[in-house]
Amino acid sequence: MFLDYRLGREDGLEWLREFKCRPDCPPTVIMTGEGNETVAVRAMKLGAADYLAKQRISGEVITRIVQEAMDARKEQAGSTVRMDAPRPAAKCHKACAVRVRLVATAEYSK
Repeated sequence: MFLDYRLGREDGLEWLREFKCRPDCPPTVIMTGEGNETVAVRAMKLGAADYLAKQRISGEVITRIVQEAMDARKEQAGSTVRMDAPRPAAKCHKACAVRVRLVATAEYSK
């Protein structure tokens, strides 16, 4: 999951903290428009799989980050993880994605 640091009035690190408390939380990458080292350190301490400044986004970078997150998840779980495998927490992830879209729409459509 890719999670923006700035979510309107909300903070992506707070969302990350909430997600990491739930079982089957997907690997999460915090993104930000600013290359802020303090935010990167906080994100990693909270369990982010990676941190990405938006100016570094490219197909190669996204591919590398996703592959590394999947590899780490496999090692952690001790089993094969498939992108298309159904997950018990899928409803939660879908609900969170909807909330992100609603927050983004409300904040940036003004």
